Amino acid sequence: MKSHQKNILLVEDEAIIALDEKTELEKYGYHVLIVHSGEHAIKTVDKSPDIDLILMDINLGSGMDGTETAETILKKHDLPILFLSSHTEKNVVEKTESITSYGYVVKRSGIIVLDASIKMAFRLFEERNNVRKNLKDLKKTEEALLRSEETLKKNVAELNAIINALPGMVSVVDTDFNVLVANDEVYKRFGQDDLNEVIGKKCYCTRKGLKEPCPQCNLVVAFKTGKMESRVSTPDEEKLMGIATKAYAIPLKDQNNRIWGGVEVIMDISDIRKTEQDLRNSKERMQLALEGTDLGLWDWNIVTGEVTFNDRWAEMLGYRLDEIEPHVNSWEKLVHPDDLPLVMETLSLHLDGKNPFYKTEHRMRSKKGHWIWVQDRGKVTERDNNGKPVRAAGTHLDISDRKEAECEIKRQLMEKEILLKEAHHRIKNNIASIEALLKMQTQSIADHGMRSMLKDAIGRVQSMRVLYEKLLTGTTYQSHSVREYLESLIDSSALVFWDRTYITIEREIHDFNLDAKQLFPLGIITNELLTNSMKYAFEDRSDGRIRITLNMNGKHITFIVEDNGLGLPRGFDIEKTKGFGLTIVKMLAEQLGGTFYMESHDGTMNVLEFDL
Repeated sequence: MKSHQKNILLVEDEAIIALDEKTELEKYGYHVLIVHSGEHAIKTVDKSPDIDLILMDINLGSGMDGTETAETILKKHDLPILFLSSHTEKNVVEKTESITSYGYVVKRSGIIVLDASIKMAFRLFEERNNVRKNLKDLKKTEEALLRSEETLKKNVAELNAIINALPGMVSVVDTDFNVLVANDEVYKRFGQDDLNEVIGKKCYCTRKGLKEPCPQCNLVVAFKTGKMESRVSTPDEEKLMGIATKAYAIPLKDQNNRIWGGVEVIMDISDIRKTEQDLRNSKERMQLALEGTDLGLWDWNIVTGEVTFNDRWAEMLGYRLDEIEPHVNSWEKLVHPDDLPLVMETLSLHLDGKNPFYKTEHRMRSKKGHWIWVQDRGKVTERDNNGKPVRAAGTHLDISDRKEAECEIKRQLMEKEILLKEAHHRIKNNIASIEALLKMQTQSIADHGMRSMLKDAIGRVQSMRVLYEKLLTGTTYQSHSVREYLESLIDSSALVFWDRTYITIEREIHDFNLDAKQLFPLGIITNELLTNSMKYAFEDRSDGRIRITLNMNGKHITFIVEDNGLGLPRGFDIEKTKGFGLTIVKMLAEQLGGTFYMESHDGTMNVLEFDL
């Protein structure tokens, strides 16, 4: 198999010599690239990453010489350089020795010598790289060993820390019961002054009065069975040790499955014993509390379906406890069929972990056949490793009396709602009657001033009627849509001026809800400003435009009524005006906690601003 063709950069300032050397080298299978100066050689190496070796002449004419060129190249590239020169002087040869080169060949030594020198240079370069790699690998190995040593020290320290942190006495013994390793708790518990007084001694010797392993010793049993053993201390042992304990023994086996020793862990369970007693006392107190609060108790094994009920749970439905089958099906059969789907859905949501607890109010059939209302509350108390519910517990509370009271309250509220609606209807009709009477009075009066005053009054009554109707037909009495209210009010107000159809009313009203306490003054202000424009802005005109805009930015509301009419009279001062309509507007603006001002620009612009 042919090896990869080597690429050689020949740096030679004599073109004919270079061509001759190139020809000879290519006969030996090399690919040769010629450059004639040091500067050109540097650029070529930078641009040609596939060069394998450089044949460098020393004397390269007027530019950089071969040694300078080689030093420059080696700063950036790791390549074998073989000097090729006709110089044999000692000082010239010594000059190349300070440079990392791979040989010095005298020109005209023949192609055989040159080929051998090139091959040697490649071998030296390869060996040098191998040495570098080996040194690097060696350094990594040393670093890894240092890290391993540090890790080992750390693991030993952590092991000691773990053993000493374990809640109990931990010791490792051989099959002759000699202690090999023990934590501090072992010698502290048995009154030893130093751990060395325990290590190497028989484990049973560390316990006062014992000269051989007791027959019930976990280690003795574990060495015989080859399995982990555990047991709780007897009263006599507790007297001897002064504590209640639970001991575990784990046999240790070698690669051939032969037992060579064991680990013994002895835990002080005195606190656990006390906790168990406290728990029993707590359960007794809880039972007394349940009896005092009249709660029925259920405890459900979700896996088997078995349920434990207390007496009150059964009594609530008129049963004795022994008449209720202790199974979840008993409960399910007693739930009202109309309530059961929602109850099961609520229960499933909790069992699936989507709700933190289960709570429903539903009906259950009593022994006598009538329905009682219960409040059913519960919570999953145990789940398996996969998160599936295993056990749940909860209570039943008879809420029949409360439900009857709620029904009575709803009945009374319904009656009051009917009376309220009738009262609202009469108030609305009375307002409409007042508006109709004012309109008829207006038609019967010839005086223009009086007719104008009555129209103003009609507009104010209309604003109240429209708001009242909107609140009455809405879903709430507290607030209503601004756009819907103002649109209706503007339409009603415009009808009062039926003879001025040439006036166009444009609207740009953003929709949002306002409290009735704010809607009412806004409606009065809208009627006053719209009426002023309709009455005075377009005298002796055949056309006119009124534009009403309302927008809300954050909690800031801006309301503008503007027209293209005659504008304000010269010298008009809103603070000095005595007109009833504008006086009302200013007072209502203050009531809203806002500001009102008027400007005259190709008509009149009225601006009201207030915050929610």
